[in-house]
Amino acid sequence: MYLCYNRPAGNCYIHPLPTANFNYSAPSCETRIINFTDASIPNVGTLTGWAWNFGDPASGGNNTSALQNPSHTFATAGTYTVELIVTSSEGCSNLSFTRTVVINDRPLAGFIIPEVCLSDTYAQFTDTSRIASGTINAWNWNFGDPGSGPNNTSTLQNPQHSYTAVGNYNVELIVTSNNGCRDTIVQQLTVNGSFPVANFTVNNPTTLCANDSVAIVEASTVFPGVITRIEIYWDNVNFPAVFEVDDLPFTGKVYRHLYPNFQAP
Repeated sequence: MYLCYNRPAGNCYIHPLPTANFNYSAPSCETRIINFTDASIPNVGTLTGWAWNFGDPASGGNNTSALQNPSHTFATAGTYTVELIVTSSEGCSNLSFTRTVVINDRPLAGFIIPEVCLSDTYAQFTDTSRIASGTINAWNWNFGDPGSGPNNTSTLQNPQHSYTAVGNYNVELIVTSNNGCRDTIVQQLTVNGSFPVANFTVNNPTTLCANDSVAIVEASTVFPGVITRIEIYWDNVNFPAVFEVDDLPFTGKVYRHLYPNFQAP
């Protein structure tokens, strides 16, 4: 609005409206804090009031702000119309000033934890990161192995790393999209001992019947480390190509198999 007041000489003064303007931080990514910076000019006096509307009704009560330099988090990617109205010390407010703010998709970082023993040449990491819109163009790995010096990091999409000691390692992957949006994931990798020992026991070995399944109990060991994969060949002589794989074994786990019925031998 315009403000007019009388001077003793009878003059009427019309104050100019303030000029609203603002900037916002980059990269602009969903679920990340976006900082808005007021760049308005009062034109006369000083600025005393700010009324923001982020054009994000889904955020409920967080859709507006009276701060000069507020922050806002957009839950989903999209195009938003952000409005700013400022008020000067002379009581003047600008007409509605809006700016289009594009919020980009954030990537979702992910990778497959390899099964690795100390005797293996290297651990092969496989990236499974994805993004709804845009592309992922940067990968930053930290293998959690500071003793390996400069080899502890990689910028390849699917890198390899050689571990020199058994134990647990926290592997970190940071992925970045073409719009500068990032996501981070940390997963634990176990480097197992060099020589696992396969073993199992048979439940009730003296009372096995042809019309019932055979139950075996997992008893394999490795030190140090844990068994992460087993393969069971139920008839290795006659059917070596037929086997069962378990990627989540544990000591004491029971596996069952029903052999074909036969009478002789």
